[in-house]
Amino acid sequence: MERCKKSYFETLQRLNVALKNRNLPPVEVDPKQMWFGNTDFDPFSREMVDFNSSTQFSIDFVVVQGREPQIDILHRNIPFAWYIVPPKATWSAARAAQEARFWYEAVIGPLPANIGKPKAEYSDNYNGGKYNDGEWTVDWPRVDAQGHRFEIDHVTCIMDEKNGMSFLSCYLASSYTEGQKVVVKPGDAAASARPQAKRLMQLLFTNPMVLPVIMPGTTGGPGWLDWQGWVDWWNNGSSGGKTSLWSWLKGYSVTQVGAPDLRIVNPNHVLNSKTLTEMPYGDIVARLAWVVTFRVTKPSGVSGLVEIWIDTETGEILGGTDAGN
Repeated sequence: MERCKKSYFETLQRLNVALKNRNLPPVEVDPKQMWFGNTDFDPFSREMVDFNSSTQFSIDFVVVQGREPQIDILHRNIPFAWYIVPPKATWSAARAAQEARFWYEAVIGPLPANIGKPKAEYSDNYNGGKYNDGEWTVDWPRVDAQGHRFEIDHVTCIMDEKNGMSFLSCYLASSYTEGQKVVVKPGDAAASARPQAKRLMQLLFTNPMVLPVIMPGTTGGPGWLDWQGWVDWWNNGSSGGKTSLWSWLKGYSVTQVGAPDLRIVNPNHVLNSKTLTEMPYGDIVARLAWVVTFRVTKPSGVSGLVEIWIDTETGEILGGTDAGN
């Protein structure tokens, strides 16, 4: 715990130097007001310690025995204003990436060597009918030696043009062995993935958080917040069994979207599940996979995107996920 506390104040000092460089006010912390959350573990069983100072500045550390604490997430509260008209970006994406790199390296240290090109996106920060200061999110994906992108490992900076950085994260948790071969052809991967797309959509419809969002206006359906009622209604049928999830899905068509894409994923084996209350997080050991995307569509127009993951070396179905609509 003392090592985390020491790292917290060292990081705070670096942050205040960076803020001064950008003509922004420092973060002032009263050590007497500091507190830390309970030690917890992330889905990969890594020990996490949350250090806070009121609501101004917080760090989540990854604690590994025998090593210095590593910063997983850093959050800084920034002031915000309200606007009727959404604020427009004045930076280019390249400028945003440059600023994000400044904040990361000034506060945490050199960017990791195993990351790819940054992706910068601007949001007008819509909030309850009004707008806050627009926000840039710059993300560097982790890549392997061949440049294949990891699905969940990444470095992120969130900032606005006026107030600077509000969030930094270095999430590089996956274990991965370089040199995985691509034995399975993309066409064969797509053929293996296709029958799994409908199965994954069926599983998504057993999720009590998904059902009332996808089908809120279904006649005779349970109430909006009756999550278990929706599960029972679709899985067991309603009106004497005349309607059920499985019969409702018979009208779906499955269409592949684009060519299979090579990515490094954390197998979640979701297709081995019978029902789905939440998407499994995945294994810490990542694998190179063909990611095949499908649109599953009902004639009425209801549709969604799903991804199926096929191991490039063994052809094993590693799992998949929903991919929006």
